[in-house]
Amino acid sequence: MARYEEPEKMDLLAEKTLTALFKRGRCSTTELKEMTGGKPRLIKHRIDEWLAPAGLVKQCGTRPHAGNDVRVFKLTTEGQRYVSDQWSDLAHYALREEVLDAAREMNDEMGLVRDLLDEIRDNQSDLEESIEAVEDEAEDERGNLKSEFGQWRDRVKELEKENEELREEIKELGERVDTNEERSKKTKKIAEEAWAWTVGNWIDNVRNPDNGQRLPWMDVRGEISGIVARNGPDEKRHKKVSRKFREWTWGED
Repeated sequence: MARYEEPEKMDLLAEKTLTALFKRGRCSTTELKEMTGGKPRLIKHRIDEWLAPAGLVKQCGTRPHAGNDVRVFKLTTEGQRYVSDQWSDLAHYALREEVLDAAREMNDEMGLVRDLLDEIRDNQSDLEESIEAVEDEAEDERGNLKSEFGQWRDRVKELEKENEELREEIKELGERVDTNEERSKKTKKIAEEAWAWTVGNWIDNVRNPDNGQRLPWMDVRGEISGIVARNGPDEKRHKKVSRKFREWTWGED
């Protein structure tokens, strides 16, 4: 059972068109004219009216050409099978020039492929060198970062140690401040008591000139004020100490 549709019409030019497409793959109408010797309008008529409706040939693009672009055709899968099956019965267009042209085109295409392959290899080599360079640079940067990180880590440790030492110093200073505050309170208390005893001494020496006896409190108040005014450190202290002495002296008499 055939896997393609038999064309309604077939002549020598149609057969040459099929064999030309089979040999060359893709052909423009200009190339088909050179290969078959037929006129372009007759080739187009056979493709459009006979071969394309049978599903053997199809247009696959266009190529730029002076005036109008030319159409490009190729065999379909069914067209490939048809030519293979009917090969012995088809008119083979195998003129020497056509074969040489096809060979030259193939060589040219192979040359382009080789050039492209060489370019790809060069690009690949350049890419590999670039990758190696980037990897080396990255390794160097990684080493630099490790070194810098180690330095910063050591610096952080030093700062932490210094911070700990400062904490200890602050703690020690705080303890010394507390101790000095306690000493200051005790010193003030001792100073107040000493001052009180001193003033008390002065008061004891205030005697009645007639009999040498201590004078009553009311009689020596003026004398106390004079003694404190002459011997007290300042007005504030004078008032504070005088208050303590009044309490002390009131307790005496």
